Order: sequence, then C-alpha cells, then structure tokens
Amino acid sequence: MIATTRPELLHACIAVVFNPHDARYKHLDGQKAITPFGKEVLVIADKDVDKEFGTGLVMLCTFGDKMDVVWMHRYKLPMIEAMDRYGKLINAGEFNGLKAEEAKKKIMEKLETEGKVVKKEPLKQAVKVHDRCGTPVELLTSMQWFADIKTTGKRIKEMAKKVKWIPDFGISYLIDWVEGAEWDWVISRQRVFGTPLPFYYCEKCSATEAADEKELPFSPERAQTKACKECGGALLAETSTCDVWVDSSITPLIVTGWQEDDVRFARMYPTTLRPQGVEIVRTWAFYTIYRSGVALTSVAPWKEILLNGNVLAPDGKKMSKSLGNVISPAELLSEYQTDAIRQWAAMSGAMAKDRPFSYEDLKFAKSFLSKVWNAAKFIQLNLGEYKKDEADVAKATIIDRWMLQKLNLAVREYTDCMEAYDYQKAVYKMHDFFRHDFCDHYLEYVKHRIYGKDEGAKKGGLYTVYTVLESSILLLAPIAPHITEEIYRDVFSSGKTVHKARWPEVVLNVEGDIRGVDVLREVITLVRQQKAAASLAQNADVAKVIISDKKENLELLTPELLGEIKNIVKIKEIETKEADALHVSLL
Repeated sequence: MIATTRPELLHACIAVVFNPHDARYKHLDGQKAITPFGKEVLVIADKDVDKEFGTGLVMLCTFGDKMDVVWMHRYKLPMIEAMDRYGKLINAGEFNGLKAEEAKKKIMEKLETEGKVVKKEPLKQAVKVHDRCGTPVELLTSMQWFADIKTTGKRIKEMAKKVKWIPDFGISYLIDWVEGAEWDWVISRQRVFGTPLPFYYCEKCSATEAADEKELPFSPERAQTKACKECGGALLAETSTCDVWVDSSITPLIVTGWQEDDVRFARMYPTTLRPQGVEIVRTWAFYTIYRSGVALTSVAPWKEILLNGNVLAPDGKKMSKSLGNVISPAELLSEYQTDAIRQWAAMSGAMAKDRPFSYEDLKFAKSFLSKVWNAAKFIQLNLGEYKKDEADVAKATIIDRWMLQKLNLAVREYTDCMEAYDYQKAVYKMHDFFRHDFCDHYLEYVKHRIYGKDEGAKKGGLYTVYTVLESSILLLAPIAPHITEEIYRDVFSSGKTVHKARWPEVVLNVEGDIRGVDVLREVITLVRQQKAAASLAQNADVAKVIISDKKENLELLTPELLGEIKNIVKIKEIETKEADALHVSLL
C-alpha cells in the first residue's frame, strides 16, 4: 500500500522505493510491483526514503519532485514524460490532454470505482509555486546545454581557497554547494532576449559543433548552412539563449581586457575585490571561479570576496509585494536622505547576515549626521579668518592634546576597520568619537577659549577643532558622501572635492600624559549634575567647589587642569581632599 498526493502521475511511475533499514519491506528488494494501472515496476531500496513518512513506500514518478530526478539517474531508470509544457497529461492513455487538477479528479474516480483506493484524507504540504502568480511548478524534460562542473568540483574548491573570503565562513556556502552538486550546470534558457549560444546541432545524429570565430557575435538568424561532419545531416543553429550567469561569470575578464589588451590584463587580473550578496555565492561566485578561474585562466578571478546580507522587512521576513511588507526607497529618501540610508546600511549588521529594516536605526543615523552638520556650522562660524598652521600645535593645552590623541586613535581604528571591510564597527567607532568625545565634551570645554581674548590659548583650540573636523569629514566621506562634500567645500576648500583629498593621518607632537583629562571629565559631569539638581543655570558662577578623590587621581589634576575646570563650569575657587571615591561639593 502506497500513499500519494499525485495520482495524476501514476502513468509515469517507474519504480517503488523503500528505506533499506525498513524491516517491513526488505523482502521486496529487487522484486516487481504492479501499479493501479497494471504496469510492472521495480522495487528499490534507497537510504533517502523516510521510513516514518506515510507507509514508508514511495512511488517514483517522472517527475513529482527533485528526488525523483535523483533516483532516476542514480538507478538508471527509464524516463516517462508525464505532461507537456502546457500542463496537460501525455502518455496517459484515456487521460491525455487533461490538466493536472482535472486529471487528478478523474483518475481518483476511476480508482475508487475499481476498489483500489484504501483511504483518502486531507493533507497540508509544501508545494513549489511561481513567485508571481502562485501556479504550482511542474518538472518537465527538455533538450538543454550543460557545462561540466561535477568533474571539476575539486579544482573549484582548491581555487576558492586561494581567495580571501570576508567573512571567512562565507566559503562554506560554496564548498557545500560543490559537494552537494548532483548534476552539471544548465547553461541554456528558452528566452526571447539573451546572449545566443554559439552552437550548431545535427537534426539527424544530434552531434554538436561550435560556431566559427568569424561568426561571433553569433545570431541564429544569420547562421550559415552547414553539414554535419559525423553523418552529413543538416546542422541547425541553436536558438536557445545563455543562462545570465554565463555572461556575469566572466565579468573579471571583461573589465581587465582579457583577449583584448594583454598589458592591461597582466596589470589588472586578478581583480582586487568582488563585493556580492551571500545568497548568490552558489551562482555568481561559483560560476565566476569555475569559468574565469578554472576553465579560462587557471588563476582565481579576485584576491578577496566580500559578502553582504539582505535587508528584510521589519518583521524579519523577506520583503515581498504579495506580503505587503516592502519598504519603498523613494519614501525613505524623501524623509531621511541618501547619506542617512547609506550610513544605516553600513552600520546595520554583520557581514553575510540578513538584517531586518529598522526605522529607529535610520533615525539614529540621521540624528548623527545632524550632529555633524551642526558641529561643522558652529566651527565654521568661530574659525573666522583662521588658517591652519601646524606650528599652532605647540599652543595646544593638555585638553587639546587629549582631543588630538583621541583623534589619532580614531583615525587608526577607523582606517583598520575600513581596510578590513568592517563598516559597521567603523561607523560605531566614529559615532563614539565624534558625538561623544568631540561634540559632547571637547567642544564644550574649548568654547571659553574660542570666545576669549587670549590669542595663544585661542589658536591651540582653533587648531584642534579645525583638525578634528577636517579629519572626521575625510573619514566619513565614503559613508556619507553628500553632507561631507558640502561641509568640506564650505569650510576647508574653495571648490575642491573631499573625495580627492588625502586620507587623514595622525597628528604629530601631541604626546604626553593626558590621564588627568579623564578625571576632569568626571568632575565636570558631577558639577553640572549638581547645578541642575540645585536649579542653577550651567553658566552660573559657583563660589567654591570641593573635589574629593583618591590621592593618585588628585595628583593628576595639575594646576592647568584645575584652571580649565574653573573656566569650563564657572568656579571661582577649588579645594581638593583625599577620599576613597570621587565626590564633588558645591559651596
């Protein structure tokens, strides 16, 4: 007894399959079974049968699903075409010409009349359907062109290992695909538009022949009349087009001038980087390594491959018109602008991993760019006629040197992240540095000097804000090209573009012990908190403040830093006392 959901395929049954570990059917291995239509078929044992599903027996028809194709080839069984390209049954006797659903009903009626149906019950199952119209997809047979990949799998894997995969686990997708390949690459498609396949085939003996080089680019309409070299029959020009991956699999060769410019090709191939989606590793990456590398040059097509994931809907599902969860890019652009979206994309998640779309993250990205814009306008307003002079670094205070050392660290770490393609980490480092260290702290600390009349102190501050903003704009330019371009042109250049400027370098001659600035930051934060608690304005003068802390921390508060604290938070007198922990008292 066999359970089936596809009685309309009974006429194409070619075997019955069971699991070799299923004791119920071991005695049937190699025997013959008779289908309800009176056809004799072989009984086969195969490990891929789930003995717990249904009755443990599987009716192998050509074709109910992919497994039927695998079994047919595995056991070299005959193939019976069950239906034509219009979804109508063929080779089905009295049921010929019926659509699948109609045939299913009529076949069941006949089997019930003959007493061959033991039981019927409803069943939920996954059925492959067309992604647009929802029509169930059927497996059909047709004449196609294939490229050999099964025998080249080892070479493909060896070449893939010569490429640096980012992230490194990305290569596992390709290795799994190679090792799981069950048939060769079907390179032909029956489409109106596409690259023609430059081949002929004999209408009598099916021998094939490649087009002459002078016939390229090939066109079936302009094909020559030829005779088959094997049998003398007429050669017909192939009218099928190439699979799209046939063209895209040689993009590294096209851009480097292969077969056209030997000097350029020698200089540029292999290319440096292939950025692509993780979901097409088994197609674009695989076929490019196979064709450009293994088949045509014997050299891996790129040095590195960078894999990105996909943006999912906010609910974590794939965006789909049918599900109504698609986020419109046009609507996002009108509200958030390009740079915020680019920044969100950079910071949105780990490489090769899908990420749900988040409006909150996009708002956060937009708010950071607003912070950059406002800081730039404040600095531009206060620079006045200042022109950067490297000699002004000598006028830097300890707080300036603290800020410039923070900048040097940011430049190094951000550059390392960008070179490692870790854009998420790079953006978050820039957020922490520019938003917090620079805007929330340093700009507040330096205002009293910028507004003051001491030209020496002012120049050290102006040099620092100029240098930090300029370097930050250069670092952010790849992520936010539009806002950085406008700021750079307005503040730092007269018509020059930020995208041709040199990458920022570390600032020299700013070494020294800056640990005291960390204590200063904590003291200023506590003073501001106590002012707020006492309903005092932040610019209100305070007669005296007592700073209590551990001896080693108090020793870091040099007279210069104590003077800075007085100026920043408007304190007339500061007294320090040893204590177990930091505490500030306003008197």
